[in-house]
Amino acid sequence: MHRTSTAQDLADELRELVDTVTPSIEAAAHAVAEKTPPLIDKSRALTREKGAQLAGALAERIPDPVVDRLPDRVTDHLPTQQHGRRRKLLMLAGLGLIGAAAFVAMRRMQAQQSQPEPRATTYPRAAETPGETSAEIDETARPE
Repeated sequence: MHRTSTAQDLADELRELVDTVTPSIEAAAHAVAEKTPPLIDKSRALTREKGAQLAGALAERIPDPVVDRLPDRVTDHLPTQQHGRRRKLLMLAGLGLIGAAAFVAMRRMQAQQSQPEPRATTYPRAAETPGETSAEIDETARPE
């Protein structure tokens, strides 16, 4: 009877483990290889966008006297200041004011329509209760 060593049993178990795990590892590596290029492109685009925003923010913080003293090579690469944000803010404020004015006008129209029209009455009117005449009121008010 030939008996296998413990080291050989361990090596066999490790080979079996590697054989069972290998397909899932290969599938994961294949998935990563497929998804990586689009993610890299997306991250590059995001980095460019954020970099442009940060460069613009930093360029706005540089005082004008400092910009005037910079060499032409540097000032050519500085982003130009755009007033688009200010225009957008003014446009939104104007639209908000127009909307508020329209809302107030509609509320006033609704308030005028919901008010009942005054009845045509003649003043001064006697304060009599229905069914009682002034003679009856006088008789009940007199003590005997």
